[in-house]
Formats: sequence, C-alpha cells, structure tokens
Amino acid sequence: LSIIHEQQGENSMSSLATIIKVGKFSKLSILECFTNKTDAANETFESTFIKVEESANFEHVKCLFEGETSIHTGNISANIEKHARFHSFIYALGNKLSRNDITANLNGEDAFCGINGLYTLKGEEHCDIFSNIHHHKPKTFSEQLYKGILDNNSRGVFTGKVVIERDAIESEAAQLNKNVLLSKKAHVNTR
Repeated sequence: LSIIHEQQGENSMSSLATIIKVGKFSKLSILECFTNKTDAANETFESTFIKVEESANFEHVKCLFEGETSIHTGNISANIEKHARFHSFIYALGNKLSRNDITANLNGEDAFCGINGLYTLKGEEHCDIFSNIHHHKPKTFSEQLYKGILDNNSRGVFTGKVVIERDAIESEAAQLNKNVLLSKKAHVNTR
C-alpha cells in the first residue's frame, strides 16, 4: 500500500494523523511519502499510530522529499504484540529541518522491531532522529541502524534509547549509528 502526502500550496501547513492496525496473523507493507510540489517553505506535522497484533508482520517505509526550505515534524508510535514483527525505515532526503520521533513498545513474548534509517543532507539542512524502544516482556528483540551522509554545513542528530524492564528477561537489543561527513563543516551528534 502506498500513501502519498503532497503539498501543493505555497507557505502552507498541514497536520495529519494516520492510524494503522495490523490484525492477527496478517502481513502488511506501507510506503508513506511526503512531497512538496513547490519550492515554498511548507510545514508538515504528522503522527502515525501503529498496532501490530499477535503473529502479524508489518513493514513501514517513510520517505521525506519535501525540499530544502520545508519543515517536517513526525512521530511514529508502535505497539507490537506476541510473536509480531515490526520493521520501520525512514529516509530523509534534505528538509530545512526534519525531526522524526519513533517509539516502539514490545508488549509480548517473541516480539521484534527493526528500526532503520538514512538521512542525506547538504547546505544548511538539519535532521533529528529520536528513537525509544521499550522491552516490556521476556524474550523480545530489537535492532536499530541509522546512517547519515552529510555535506556542507548540514547537521544531523541521532538519539537512541532502549529500555529493558526488570521482568523482560532474555531480551536482546542492538543499536548502531554511522555517518559520513563530506565537509569539515558538517556536524553529527550521536547519543
């Protein structure tokens, strides 16, 4: 399934919410793209709420192609149940400012989430990625991999947090952030 969010006005602002529920034993892939028909400084505020029920498999790919004068603020919140799989990929191709918050709650045994992303920045562009993964139950698994390519005076920020609750025994988590700086003025902060 593809969802295209296209702004056509100049200096416009949009605010939207998407709710996705993936039923038991089902499989769904969604490509969600944000584009801008003009070179105007548009703003987007969006939230995506996801529930992946028992033994379901969900893949979400989010692409930002809004232009170097646009601002994008996005939030993804996912609840993953027993034996379910959630895969997320965010591709940010240069906005003046983009911020993407992703929260995943592993609520059932053998739940898995893989959160990945790539940001390619140039000029004065800025991208923030904030991830929060919470392992609430035993034998849950998470992986994170974010990569950045930065040129000119661009700036990237990656902040990743993994919480494994006291009762979530035998859980596993991996996190990695790698960046390539093509200019001496490009800058990345990783936490």
